Amino acid sequence: MGRQIAIVSTHYGEDSDFVNLIQNVQDGKEKASLHRVTLDDALQQGLFKQICLVNQEEWNVEKEKAWRDKIIAFYGDDSDEELFCIPAKGGGVYISRETVKKCATLSADGILRLDSRHGLLDDPTTRRAIVQAWCDGEIKRRLSLITGDAFLGSDFARSSDLSVLVVGCKGRDGDVAFPLVIEMRGHPARSAASNR
Repeated sequence: MGRQIAIVSTHYGEDSDFVNLIQNVQDGKEKASLHRVTLDDALQQGLFKQICLVNQEEWNVEKEKAWRDKIIAFYGDDSDEELFCIPAKGGGVYISRETVKKCATLSADGILRLDSRHGLLDDPTTRRAIVQAWCDGEIKRRLSLITGDAFLGSDFARSSDLSVLVVGCKGRDGDVAFPLVIEMRGHPARSAASNR
């Protein structure tokens, strides 16, 4: 018996893996069906009517138009991509693999480290892009290898230098293995809270 996988995403730029997947499906290289749903498609299919129903409010055209305008204003320059399935030129903030490697490394001892001392994480936009690339790379790969019950332990720096996350797994024999250990240096909680 086969299983289905649904991948739901915005494009995140015209050069993203998601756009490449779409192109491969269109070229017949991948067997999948494509479904494109814009905000206007969802509204035509009753999205805002359902919102009104859940909130026990009366629906009308003017109220739906005001809600649509508010959503578009919220997304601003990203509204074409986020709401209308139009890939943005480029992928937003581009962070090269080498830049991520300078900040996020896999050490010989198998510990993944994110280090802000290179100065590349000072800018909030750059920091977010680097951390996202780091999470989507080696961390995601390591997590995909975990089977069975797992648990997470952490010790985060409230005001000092080093935060640590440890993922543990219990084996069939009762032994505990630690397939993922993450160290984040120079990321105390106060800087994380102040830069949201």
